[in-house]
Amino acid sequence: MPKHRPPGVTSADRRLDRCPIEVCDPWMWTAINTWHSWSVFGGLPCAGAISDQPARLLEAIGIVESESRLVQAYRQERETERAKMRR
Repeated sequence: MPKHRPPGVTSADRRLDRCPIEVCDPWMWTAINTWHSWSVFGGLPCAGAISDQPARLLEAIGIVESESRLVQAYRQERETERAKMRR
């Protein structure tokens, strides 16, 4: 994770308080793997509609997406800073 937050990102945006390796239980890693497979191949990870998906799975997916957006925001901010320096 980045050492500094990009502007507009607050600690309230974070869903984890430590490194994911320390925080995530084995079921979460399974959920992360499932989510990755879904995002690559498309479709819901379990049979049925969104309301039929396991709540823990959906929570884990939410955490992954939230953390991913923070990292993406940081990378975009860094790239913007680098572009300004090149001008």
